[in-house]
Formats: sequence, structure tokens, C-alpha cells
Amino acid sequence: MPQGQGYVFFMDQDEVALVKFWNGATSFAWFFYENRPLKNRKVTLVLALTRRGSDLEITTRVLDKDNANAVLFERTATDTPRRTRFSPTARSEGRSVVPTCPEHPGPSPRPRPTSS
Repeated sequence: MPQGQGYVFFMDQDEVALVKFWNGATSFAWFFYENRPLKNRKVTLVLALTRRGSDLEITTRVLDKDNANAVLFERTATDTPRRTRFSPTARSEGRSVVPTCPEHPGPSPRPRPTSS
């Protein structure tokens, strides 16, 4: 993989996401973003990359170290050389997310509470 591009799989106690970056990490695309409660201590994050012809299959898992590596989360995405629509499934936890490519939007920021 050329320098300045790759994938980031991240999670915390209530969100999990897979992001692709390129152009020296100035452009981003979200394969998925989910708000869901997950154990986030004593876990292993797994990012497995498998070439399928010209496509790349990306499998993500969260494993529970306290429970014989039981799978707490698993999701697979496919990156292709073709232009792909990415669509996150939830809103970001107040994160300021600015999509860098209109065809690859990130999650929408959570609306801020309004004062009355």
C-alpha cells in the first residue's frame, strides 16, 4: 500500500467504525460507523485484509479476552478500485466530521442541544 493511505478500525464504549484514508491522510471515507454499546476493556481489535481479485475484503472483529476471545462484533466491508458509495449507519458522537469527498461522506455530526 502506498505511503499516506490505509484503514483505521476504531471503537470505544459506544461506537465502532472503519475508515479509509488516502492522499497523505487528507481524504477519508467511512465504510461504516455504528453507535452501539461494546465492552472496551480487555478486548482485541482485529483488522483482516483479504485480496479477492482486484477487490479488498476488510473484516473487522472485536474479541473478548475475558471470554475465550468470544466475538463481540464482526463486520466485513469490501473496498474496490471502482468508485464506491460509503454510507455510515449512525450519527457521530458530537465529533466534527467534514467529508473530503462528496461521494464518500462521513457520519453526520450529532445535533447540538439548543437552549431555550
